[in-house]
Amino acid sequence: MARAKIKKAKAGRAVKPAVRGTGSPRPRRRQYGVIPVRVTGRDRLEVLLLTSRGTGRWVIPKGWPMPNRTPAGAAMREAYEEAGLKGRIWSRKPVGSYRYRKTDEKFTGEIVVHVFLLAVKEQLSKWPESAERRTKWFSIARAASLVKEKDLSALLRSIPEVILARTRKKSA
Repeated sequence: MARAKIKKAKAGRAVKPAVRGTGSPRPRRRQYGVIPVRVTGRDRLEVLLLTSRGTGRWVIPKGWPMPNRTPAGAAMREAYEEAGLKGRIWSRKPVGSYRYRKTDEKFTGEIVVHVFLLAVKEQLSKWPESAERRTKWFSIARAASLVKEKDLSALLRSIPEVILARTRKKSA
């Protein structure tokens, strides 16, 4: 099978070939994030969202790959730095991914975010970015309606199914 040739961009960086059938190039950048989940006293599932530093919109904790950390480890570290969360990643495999467009002084372009589920045990009262962000727990439906990215919204809505499938797999 022939491999797609990689085109050279003006700056000398490689541009990945288009995703088959979409006509759009694959994002060159990736991040790792978590959807923080908890069960309330009423056995209700909630997710935590936080505000972005730039626009103040509702997002999940996410960040760039880190040296000497697995993707799940990098996502876990971002959850601590951005929202003061401690807990357990459900699986080393992401539960899904979504794309978003980032525009700031350091980078402009499309990014794919690989997302893990984080079972939250604790949220600290102080954390590295606590002065820069707000955090809030929401029902899944409300969280899904607040995020801008359609694929992230769909991923949030799928959480109960993901948890149920994982629970069934463990008990089998």
